[in-house]
Amino acid sequence: MDTPTRSTLFIGARLGIMLAMVALITAAEPFIEPDSIRSRLKTTDDITEREKTRDDNILDDTLLAIEKMPELLYAPPVDYPPSLSRCGIEGAVLLELLVTERGEVDSVTLVEPLHPVLDSLARAAALNLAFRPAKVNDLPVAVIILYRQTFSIEEILDSVPEFINLSGRILERGTRSPISDVEIGLSFLDTTADSSLIVPFSRWLMRISRMEGQKLDNQVLVTATDSAGRFSFKSLPGCSVSVSLVAPGYKPFSAAKRIYPDQHRSFTFRMHREACHEYELVVYGKNSEQEICRHTIEGNQARGVAGVNGDVVKVLQTLPGVARPPFIFGDMAVRGVDGAFTKVLMDGSRHAVPFHMGAYKTAYNAESIAATAYYPGGFGAKHGNAIGGIIELSGRPGRRDRWHALVEINMVDAMGQIEGPVGKYVTIVANARASYIDRILTAVQNHSLFALPYTITPRYRDYAVRTDATFENHHIFVTTHGLKGSIVMQYPQLRGGSASLEGSGSRLDGGWLYHRLTGAWDWRIFPELSNSFRYGFEYETDDLEGFGFYTFKDDEYAHSFSDIVMWEPTRHLKLTGGMQAAMESWVGVMGQAGMDRSISYDSILYPNTHAFGCFAELSFTPIAPLTLINGIRYDYFTLLSYKGAMIPELWDYASTRPKRGPSGDPNFRSSARYRLNPKHLLKCAVGTYTQLPKPYYVLYEPTGNSAMGTSNASHWVLGHEWQIADNIRTDLQIYYNKLWDLPRELTAGERALTGEDYTDDGKGFSRGIELLFRHDPAGRFYGWLSYTLSQSRRWDAVHTKPVPFDQDQTHNATIVANWRFDRYWDIGFRCQYTTGNPITPVIGSYYDEQMHRYVPHQGETNAERMPFHFQLDIRISKSFAFKNWLGAVYLDIMNASYPLYQSPQSYVYNFDPYDHVNDRPDRKPVSQVIIPSLGFRGEF
Repeated sequence: MDTPTRSTLFIGARLGIMLAMVALITAAEPFIEPDSIRSRLKTTDDITEREKTRDDNILDDTLLAIEKMPELLYAPPVDYPPSLSRCGIEGAVLLELLVTERGEVDSVTLVEPLHPVLDSLARAAALNLAFRPAKVNDLPVAVIILYRQTFSIEEILDSVPEFINLSGRILERGTRSPISDVEIGLSFLDTTADSSLIVPFSRWLMRISRMEGQKLDNQVLVTATDSAGRFSFKSLPGCSVSVSLVAPGYKPFSAAKRIYPDQHRSFTFRMHREACHEYELVVYGKNSEQEICRHTIEGNQARGVAGVNGDVVKVLQTLPGVARPPFIFGDMAVRGVDGAFTKVLMDGSRHAVPFHMGAYKTAYNAESIAATAYYPGGFGAKHGNAIGGIIELSGRPGRRDRWHALVEINMVDAMGQIEGPVGKYVTIVANARASYIDRILTAVQNHSLFALPYTITPRYRDYAVRTDATFENHHIFVTTHGLKGSIVMQYPQLRGGSASLEGSGSRLDGGWLYHRLTGAWDWRIFPELSNSFRYGFEYETDDLEGFGFYTFKDDEYAHSFSDIVMWEPTRHLKLTGGMQAAMESWVGVMGQAGMDRSISYDSILYPNTHAFGCFAELSFTPIAPLTLINGIRYDYFTLLSYKGAMIPELWDYASTRPKRGPSGDPNFRSSARYRLNPKHLLKCAVGTYTQLPKPYYVLYEPTGNSAMGTSNASHWVLGHEWQIADNIRTDLQIYYNKLWDLPRELTAGERALTGEDYTDDGKGFSRGIELLFRHDPAGRFYGWLSYTLSQSRRWDAVHTKPVPFDQDQTHNATIVANWRFDRYWDIGFRCQYTTGNPITPVIGSYYDEQMHRYVPHQGETNAERMPFHFQLDIRISKSFAFKNWLGAVYLDIMNASYPLYQSPQSYVYNFDPYDHVNDRPDRKPVSQVIIPSLGFRGEF
C-alpha cells in the first residue's frame, strides 16, 4: 500500500477512536464533588475569563481546545526533610500528569528534577492529587498537564512563633539609674549550635529581624532600651552570643551569654559613665527667649569647678558682670553696684540669706538645687523690687525610680541626703549639713607660716526638706529650709570698747538663725494656659556684738505671695501676667558704747513693710527671625509716702518736673531678639526698675529717714551671640545702667540743718562690656573665659564729684578649665584676676578723750585702690563606679597661689600714733589664706 493510503487509514483510525471516546463520555454519569473534599479546596487563578479558580502549579499542555482546565481539589501534604531544609535546598519539581476524566492522576512523568529525595516525594504526592476534571462541551475529558511541586523555606519561616526568650535591663553602674536609648547588639558566635533549627541560620536570622522591636544590621541583631532601661529579643535560636551595649555618654560594654530556644533568660547589665558625677560640667543653658541677659547653671553640674567646693551659686561668681565678693562675705554685686541692689529668689519667692557667714557655702544645699538662673540686667517685667540683678534658685524634686542616699565628707563640712518616692504620686528629698571649718581655720591662721593679724572662725548647720506631689495637670510642692550659724573674728591690735560686751576690745561675735517655708502649686489648666502660685514665709533672728562698741539684735518676719498666669495660644504669641505681694516686719534692739564706755540700749520697732506689684508681658514673633517682648509693671510700697512718677522714668524726671503720682512707680521694659542666621543672634533691651531703699536701716528711726522714696534705675543693653562651632560660642554684651534716688548719708552740715542721717538724692551709673567665651564638653576638655570691663560711679556730696562704688572693679577676668583623663581622673583650675577694690585712705588720726580711743581721719572717699587681686584654685578628683554605688575622692585647693602672692582684700588699721622706733605700720593687709579641702563622696 502506498504512503497516501496508509496515511489516510491512520487518520481515519484516530478519528474513529476520538468519536468513540466522545460517545463514552456523553454516556458517562456526570462527576459530583463531595462536600468533604470541597471543604479542603485551595482557590487558584484560572487562565480563562469564565472561571475564577485554578492552581498555579497546573500548566496547560494539551492539544484539545479545552473549555475548562482541571481544578485542583485536594493536595496531600508533602514532607520537607529537615536534613534538606537545614541545608537550604529548596525550589520546585516540574511534573507531567495525566489527569483522567474522573479527576484522578493516572501517571506522573518527571520533567525538571530538583533533588532525588524531593523528586521522589513530589512524585508520590502527585499520585494522590484530586482534580475536578477538564471539560470540553461541558463533558469531562482526560488531559495531560504540567504540575509544579514547590519546596519553600519561607513557608516554614512563616510559621515561626514570636516569643521572648532574652530580656533584661540596662542600669548605670553605681547609681543604678535606668539608661534609655541604649543600642543593644547580638553577635552570634556559634551558628550551628541549635540542632532544632530546620532552616539555615541566616534565613532564621532574617526572619526574626522582621519582628517588631528588633532589626538586623550587618549580621548583628539590634534593639534599644525603653525609658525604664528595659529590652527584649524574640525567637532567638539556641547558641552563644556576644552582647554589646552602646549609649552616648557611657563606655561601650560587651559580654558573652548563652541562649536557649526553649528557655527565657533575663540579665541586668551595668554601664560605666564616661564621666562619673565628679566630671559633670557647669553648663550654661541658652538664653531664654523671654530674657536678653540670662545664664542658667544646672544644680548637679558645679562640682568640677575648682575653688567653689561644689557650690552651684558660687559658680555664678565666675560669670561676666559679677564682681569678686568682699572678704568673707557672699554679696553678689552685679555690674559694679552694691550687692543690696541684687535680689535673690528661691522657687519664686524672696530668699533673705543666700550665704552662710564667711561665704564658704551657699545656705541652701546645692544638692537640692535643680538650676540657678542669673539675670545681670535688662530682665523682664516678671521681676520687681530690684534695680541691680536677679539670682533665681530653683529646687528640685526627689527622684522617682528608687530611694537614693548621698554622703559627703571634706575638710569644710559633712552632709547627708536621702530621696525617693513615697507611693505613686509623691517624692521627697531631705538633707542636712554641718561644718567644722572653724577648727581647721583656727589651726591654719595661728600657724607661724601665715602670721595673720586676725582669725576668722565661721560655723554653720543647715537643713532642707522638699516634698512634691504630681496629679495629672497639677504639681504641688512644699519646701522647708533652715540654718543656724555663727562667726567669731578676732583682731588683737584693736582696743577699746566696753568691758560689758563679749566682743570687748578686739573681738566680733555674730550669730543668726533662719527658717523658711515655701509652698507652690503649678496648674496646667489647658495645653495653652497655665497658672503658677507661690507662697513663702521667712523667720530670721540676728545677734551681733562688735569690738566692744556696739551690739545689735533683731527678729524679722516676712510673707510673700505670687500668682502668675501664662497663655500661649500659638508658638508666635505668649502673654504672661500676674500679681505679687510681700509683707515684712522687724523688731530690734541696738546698743552703743557711750563716752564712759557704758552701753545704752534702744528698742526699735520697725513698721511693717508691704509691697505690691502687678505686671503684664507680651512676647510676639511677627516674623521668623524676630521676637519682641514688651512688658509693663507697677510697684506700690505702703511704708513709703512720696510722690511717685506718672509715667515710667528712663531718667530722673524730677530734675525737669516734680513727680505728682501716688506712692508707687510704673515701669516699662522692652527687648528684642533678631536671628541673622543659625550662628548669629542680635539682642537689645531697655527698661526701668524700682526698689525699696537699701539697706533697710536707712528708713527707720532713730538712724534712718522714713520720708525717702524708692530707688530707681534704667537699663540699656545691646548684645550679640555667636555660635562659632558646635561646641564653641560667645556672648558679648554692652550695657549702661543709670541710677538715681539712691539713699546716701548726709554730711555733718546737712545733719545739723535737717536733723536726718539719710536722704534719697543719691545718683550713679555703671557701664561696661561683658564677654563670655565658652568651650562646651568635647573630647577631654571643657572650660570658659569671662571678662568684664566696667566702670561704676556714685555721686559724693562731700567732695561734689563722682567716686567709684565700693566694688568697682575695672577689669575682671576669669578662666575655668578642666581636663578629663582615663580611669575617671579629672584635673581643673580656676584663675581670676581683678582690679583692686576702691578704699578711702586714712590720712591721720586723733585721740578722742571722751571715747578713750584713737579715731581715724579719712581722706577723699574711695580715692585709693587695693592692689590687684589674683587667685588660682586647683581641683583634682578621682571617681570610682562600683556595682551599686559611686565613690569619689577629691582635693580642692582654694587660693593655691597664696604662697606666691597674697592678694590684699582689706586692711586692719592701727590708729595709734605711728611708732617710728619699732617701725610699726599703721595698717596691715588682710588676705584670704590657702584653704585645701580633701573630701570623699559616695552615692548609693
